[in-house]
Amino acid sequence: MKIGVIGCGVGGQAAALFLNRAGHQVEIFERFPEAKPVGAGLLLQPPEQAALNELGVFRALAPKGARVDRLFGRTTSDRTVLDLAYANYRTDYCGLGIHRAHLFEALHAAVRDAAIPLRLDSAIVDIANVERPTLIAQSGERHGPFDLVVVAEGAHSLLRKKLDPQARDPVYRWGALWVTCPDAEGRFARTLWQKFKGADKMLGVLPIGEVPGGDGVPHVAMFWSLELDQFDAWQRTGLAAWKADVKALWPDVAPLLDHVTDAGQATLASYCDVVMRSWRKGRCLFIGDAA
Repeated sequence: MKIGVIGCGVGGQAAALFLNRAGHQVEIFERFPEAKPVGAGLLLQPPEQAALNELGVFRALAPKGARVDRLFGRTTSDRTVLDLAYANYRTDYCGLGIHRAHLFEALHAAVRDAAIPLRLDSAIVDIANVERPTLIAQSGERHGPFDLVVVAEGAHSLLRKKLDPQARDPVYRWGALWVTCPDAEGRFARTLWQKFKGADKMLGVLPIGEVPGGDGVPHVAMFWSLELDQFDAWQRTGLAAWKADVKALWPDVAPLLDHVTDAGQATLASYCDVVMRSWRKGRCLFIGDAA
C-alpha cells in the first residue's frame, strides 16, 4: 500500500518504520522546517520498550536512560497516595526514564537508514476524499492519493476537527513546567517521585539518565504543576520566589534547584483531554496523542 504519515514525532516515526518493514511504501510529512524533539523527559513503559525492541532500537537506547522500579507519591502531610512497583506485577518489568531527544534520535536514525521519504516544512491542513485520501498542504500542494493516511501530529492536531467535527479536545487548565537537572549522587534514582499539597500543587522528579551532549552524569527531569494562565506571572515573579515555593513543598529537592539559574531552562507543557467518536474515518487513522 501507499501510506502517508502526518507527523515526524515518536508515534509517526515508529508507525512509519513498522509499516515500511511490512513492505508498504511510506512517506512522512512534517509541518516544521526541521524534525526535532519537543520536551524533556518521559517514562517508557514495558509495552513501549517491547515495541522499540521490535524495531531494533531499544538495545542502544536503554543504556542512555534510567531504570525506574517504582512510582511513589506522597502529600506534604505524609499521606501516601501513589505507590506502584513494577515487580508487584512482573519481576522482570521496569520503566525506563529517558530524555526525549534520545528517543527521537534513535527513531530518526532508523527512518534515515530505512530511506523513508520525509517532507519537511509541509503542513497538512486538510484531507480530501477520506476513502482515497489526498493530502492538502498549507502551500496548496497536493499529495496522493494514498491507500492509507496515519495522522500522528500530536495532541494539538489541526486535522482532528476536520475529520471529526464532534471531537472534543479541551486544553487542561493545568500544565507543567519541566526542567532538567543533574543528580550526580543518585538521590532520586530508580523511582518516579511526586509530592502533593492538596489538588493545586504538585512536584515530580523523574530519573532520565544521560542528557544529549552531556558527560554521562545521571540527570532527572523535574516537573512543577502550573495553571497555564499563570505562566506570565511566574516569569515576572522570578526564580527566587519559585524556588522558595518548591523548597517549602519538598525540601529534599534543594540540591536540584541549585542547577536552575535561568527561567529559560524551564519548558511549559500543556495537555489536552482528547475524545474522538472514532479513531478512523475512511482510510484515515489517528494514533498517539492525536487520537
